[in-house]
Amino acid sequence: MDWYYSEGSNRRGPVDDVQFQQLVASGKIGSDTLVWNATLPGWQAFRTVSSGEPPPVPTRDGWHRCIILGQEFPENQMVRTEHGWVSASAKDTYFQSLREGLAIPVHVGETNARRDGKKFVVPVANPKLPARCVKTNTPVGVGEQKEKNLYWVTPWIYLSVLLSLLITLILYLVLRKKIKLTVSMTAQAGRKVTLSNCLAAALLAVGLFVMIGGFVNDAPVVGVLGILMMLGGLVLAVLKGQTLRVTRMENGEAWIAGAGPEFLASLPAYR
Repeated sequence: MDWYYSEGSNRRGPVDDVQFQQLVASGKIGSDTLVWNATLPGWQAFRTVSSGEPPPVPTRDGWHRCIILGQEFPENQMVRTEHGWVSASAKDTYFQSLREGLAIPVHVGETNARRDGKKFVVPVANPKLPARCVKTNTPVGVGEQKEKNLYWVTPWIYLSVLLSLLITLILYLVLRKKIKLTVSMTAQAGRKVTLSNCLAAALLAVGLFVMIGGFVNDAPVVGVLGILMMLGGLVLAVLKGQTLRVTRMENGEAWIAGAGPEFLASLPAYR
């Protein structure tokens, strides 16, 4: 959605939802700033708009909220910038963004993700994840946020493989459910996923070669070893080769696995 906002006697915009929340978090848009989007009948003070509120003011004396991480830190562990307070652990990200002329990756506090054990739960319609790496929970730049389509089907469908692989494929394509997420991941975490995919492909290729060689040369033990290697490659691809994977969908919500423990710990508990 495109937003417009007032700055003195001038009107600024359009900006998208993420940019708008960044302006709110940095204080450039305050509670009395006039804002407008296509869903509003006219210009209104931001405090009257239901889409969000300014980030909460820290409740402890001598502590401030980091504009990058959205968490509170003592003042002696932070640096004050023109955009607000930045924690020591986030200052490299902040100053690198300044040097490279990128948008400051201000923390967007609004998220509807909830932690449920080793998974997180989001609504299928309009899911919102925090702007932090889903693997390491470190803040990310704009270029490290990508839209991803994740799919899910009931596991019972895979029993149809006993009849025909083609039938399984058709059922999957027809019955699968989709959720679209904006996922944040650092380059380092992305390289680990890529490495896992390469190892999985290597196991599949070598396993196929070993299986064929074993059965052709009347060495069933070697053939079974090849099958096991292929299964290992498939498991590695599923568990480590995907950024995230949907494990369950019901009542308009999706349970998603694959996030790192630090990211999960930063989310509020599910119900």
